[in-house]
Amino acid sequence: MKRLLKADFYCLFKSKLTIVLLILAIALPFFTSLIYLGINVLLEITREQQAPLLTFTSRTVIGGTFNLSGDISLIMPIFSGILIGTDLTSGTLRNKLIIGHSKAKIYFSHLISISALHLAIGAIYAALTAGFAMAFFQYGKPIDGTEVQNLVLFYIVGMVGFVFIATIVSAFALIFKTPAPTILITVLTCVVLGLVSSLVNVVDYSSFQYLVYFIPSFANGQFATANGIDIPIFVEGIVSYVFFGGAFILTGLLLFTKKDIK
Repeated sequence: MKRLLKADFYCLFKSKLTIVLLILAIALPFFTSLIYLGINVLLEITREQQAPLLTFTSRTVIGGTFNLSGDISLIMPIFSGILIGTDLTSGTLRNKLIIGHSKAKIYFSHLISISALHLAIGAIYAALTAGFAMAFFQYGKPIDGTEVQNLVLFYIVGMVGFVFIATIVSAFALIFKTPAPTILITVLTCVVLGLVSSLVNVVDYSSFQYLVYFIPSFANGQFATANGIDIPIFVEGIVSYVFFGGAFILTGLLLFTKKDIK
């Protein structure tokens, strides 16, 4: 397993795709903040015409960091899907099997390495998003102990969400002959979950709130609300990611062990 992990991490580090993904993780927060800043300027100009008061604060910008249907969440599976798929298309996967590595070890090695990549890229993206947001905008709310707690919970559940995306990619990347189906499945899953979470936020879900909390990514959207993330939302957010991520892991492992590698 150690040899597999070493080989997989080496492939990630030397890949030009990883460098491109890193550049995007650095550039996107900057340009996103500039876009929001430009929108704020336009709103300031139109406010004299009695336009609705809607301005971006650093808190609202930070609040979109871990949206499963956000930019980095949809970009990462494109790169990670190709990176894992290369193992199959290049014949490396077959060679690993020939020298005696089990399919389970190969699968989990890819899962661990891609999860680590998502965590690293996600951490860089999140840190830069917060930095640029704080530099360009007012925070929009007093930063007290409760707000700091909300931030910590928000970042924890958000990073778990990035690992959840890795479980989807890993579940299918070694099954299909090309990365395209894996990327499509992952992106569609993220978009649907993001849309469902957004729709739930505009309705009264008090009568079935604990069921709603179990929707993967729902907790991610709570930071920008008035109340922030409370402990039940945080706990069920983590549990939902673990539950559905585990389901993807088991599904992928089952499909991969049954796949005939030629």
